[in-house]
Amino acid sequence: MKNVRREEKAIKDLLYEQLIKREHWLRDLKQNLETSIQNAPSGNLKIINCRGVEQYYLDSAETRTSYPNGKYLRKSDLELASKLAQRNYDEKLLSEVEKQLKNIQNIIKKYEKQEIVQVEELYSVYDRMSPSRKKMVDSRIMSDKEYVNQWSAQIYSGKDFEEGQAEIYTEKKERVRSKSEKIIADMLYHKNIPYKYECPINLKGLGMIYPDFTCLRLEDRKTILWEHLGMMTDPIYCQKAMKKIDIYAKNGFIQGRDIIYTFESEKYSLNTMSVENLINQIFST
Repeated sequence: MKNVRREEKAIKDLLYEQLIKREHWLRDLKQNLETSIQNAPSGNLKIINCRGVEQYYLDSAETRTSYPNGKYLRKSDLELASKLAQRNYDEKLLSEVEKQLKNIQNIIKKYEKQEIVQVEELYSVYDRMSPSRKKMVDSRIMSDKEYVNQWSAQIYSGKDFEEGQAEIYTEKKERVRSKSEKIIADMLYHKNIPYKYECPINLKGLGMIYPDFTCLRLEDRKTILWEHLGMMTDPIYCQKAMKKIDIYAKNGFIQGRDIIYTFESEKYSLNTMSVENLINQIFST
């Protein structure tokens, strides 16, 4: 389902991108034509073939009274004739550009509205079912809201807190172990990124461990772990942290793709700007 979802989104994005590019191209062309027409001499060019010889005439509001059939243009007026011909062409092209621009803008509006309606209708087939019935079927497609609900509803047991340990709570009213973890949790929360705190996983070579955060990138429904290693000045802690990173790598967790690491020491505290940049980069792809 993840691959299908990604392919559908890629196709939708490609089509929408092409529509937008076409609209921008037409808008730029329209603006250039309007500028050219505004700077061109007024009037229309009439071309009459007289015994195999082309004769050029200027037809304009200013000359029509004195020259009802058009003012004859001599060879010395050839540049003016060319500008009039260009103006006439630009006006016809502008008319067609405006038609196409209006059509494509209507298509974009309909595309955006219909895309939302059609997708929501597909999702609603499952969403409208009763909870009892939902348990009995495998949803072929699932709305983001329903997916997050199911992902978040999975029950797990995190690590216990030691007696006397400082009580630090996130904005979600969850207890965490450090102020830095609270910073990360609150930033994920504010950016609407679903996460679980200390959700256990089993790693070959390490056994059951509790990553600080298990996050959900909703765009492709990928789970990404986040480990904050906050005591890197402590030699024993640092050694254990490096071993954990190595085992993560051996289990196929690649930094920036499957897992995020942030670090801290006595001299270097967690940089909130760096945290926000990491979230924006990894969870908006």
